[in-house]
Amino acid sequence: MKETHILKWEQENKDMSKLLCILKQRNVFIILITIGFLSSCLNTKKGADRLYEYDYCIAVSERKSEIISQNDTLSTGNNLNISGKVIDLKFKEPVWGSIVKLTTVNSETEKIQITDSVGRFHFSVPKKKYQLSVKFVGYTTFQTECLDNKNSMFEIGLGEASAFVDYVIKSKRKLTNQQLKQMAIKMTKEK
Repeated sequence: MKETHILKWEQENKDMSKLLCILKQRNVFIILITIGFLSSCLNTKKGADRLYEYDYCIAVSERKSEIISQNDTLSTGNNLNISGKVIDLKFKEPVWGSIVKLTTVNSETEKIQITDSVGRFHFSVPKKKYQLSVKFVGYTTFQTECLDNKNSMFEIGLGEASAFVDYVIKSKRKLTNQQLKQMAIKMTKEK
C-alpha cells in the first residue's frame, strides 16, 4: 500500500513561475501548485527484495532559448534574406518541425515556416523591421528583432521548458527527505 507524502515547499527562488504537478493516487487527483526551483512528492514502499523504493517527483527549471551565433550582412537589393538553423541547446541536435514566424513591427504576420529535417529555415521578404520567433512544444519560445537593412543568418538554440521528472530510487535503508532531494538533483544534472 502506497502513501503519498508531500515533502516540503521550496521557496528559494521567488522569481520562478508557478509549476503544476498532478499525481494520480488510487483514482484521486492531488494538485500541487509550487513556487520555487524544486518541489517534490513521494511514494514510499518496501518491496519484496527488502529494499525501500521511493517514487520521487522533482520540478526542473526551464532554460532560456538563445542566439548561439548571428551573421549580418548589408542588404543591397529590395529584399531581406533571413535564415538560420534551430537546435536543441542541451543535445546540440536540430529541432525539425519548429514553427518560425516573421512578424512586422505593427504585428502583421508576414510569413510562417516549419524547420526542415536539419532545423533550417529561410525567408526572403521586403525590407522592413521584423520580429522573429521560434516555437516548439517542450521548449521556451525564442524571439529577436531583425534589422530592416541587413540580411541575417542565425543559429538559434532552444532551451527546455519547465518539467517534472519522476525518479525511482531504491535503498537498503530509509532515506531522509534531504538525502532523496540531493540524489534527485544529482540525477537531474547528469541527464
